[in-house]
Amino acid sequence: MTTTLWRWDGSDWDSHTVTWPAVSGTVCSVPNSRYLALGKWGEVEADPTGTWTSETGVSSSGEDPTKRGPLRYIRSVAGTALAVGTERQVYERVAVSDWRCIDADCQPSTSSDVFECIDGYSSSEIYTSGTGGELWKWNGANFTQLTSPTTNHMNCMRATPDGIYVGGNAGTLVLGRHSSWSVLPNVIPATDDLWALEWFEGDLYAATVDDVYMLKDGVFEAVDFGNDHPASCGWLSAADGIMWSIGEKDVMEFDGNSWTRVVQI
Repeated sequence: MTTTLWRWDGSDWDSHTVTWPAVSGTVCSVPNSRYLALGKWGEVEADPTGTWTSETGVSSSGEDPTKRGPLRYIRSVAGTALAVGTERQVYERVAVSDWRCIDADCQPSTSSDVFECIDGYSSSEIYTSGTGGELWKWNGANFTQLTSPTTNHMNCMRATPDGIYVGGNAGTLVLGRHSSWSVLPNVIPATDDLWALEWFEGDLYAATVDDVYMLKDGVFEAVDFGNDHPASCGWLSAADGIMWSIGEKDVMEFDGNSWTRVVQI
């Protein structure tokens, strides 16, 4: 299986193909700025200066994801890339082609325990979640499990000035930090799953496969795409004053005032 990685420069797209299935991507700044694409089995492709470069993936940590299970997500926290996956795998990218496995404190007895998302505020305050609503915290030296207010599967997480938001199945939205966590009242229909959260210009946004919502007065309201509602959503990303909604068939751009279509398939 191959994956095509697409890059948008503001006016044009160019593409690059890798020979493995990519699952997630992020922009990191440690030890230097670059975009990283993460493969299902720990492969890493980097774009530092407009030229794609294959890096030694998480296998450089001494662990073998092909034996432990697929990876699910990569996220930059305080500039450092972190990757998570099945069997509660967690890896930290400490240098180019150099990863460190940091999950010794949270390795499960079964392969059914999965970390789906990770985010935080610093190298000593990082949170991760996934199967059964589990919440874990990294303090820079070890992981400890926190008491979670839900048993629903959680898919996404975002660190914000309000605290850590975690979104999951059946419209579940959790908010907390450190040892205090609570489930917010049902803010979207319980038939919908939350797949992405993003903080943009002081507001929390969430994506399901069909819509994008903004949290307002404790309730998610569907955003107004105008006369060009996308056929697919599911992922959100924000940087440099722009937020993107990305789906299987659509890429939409939001500047804080209006939405503009970038891609339609």
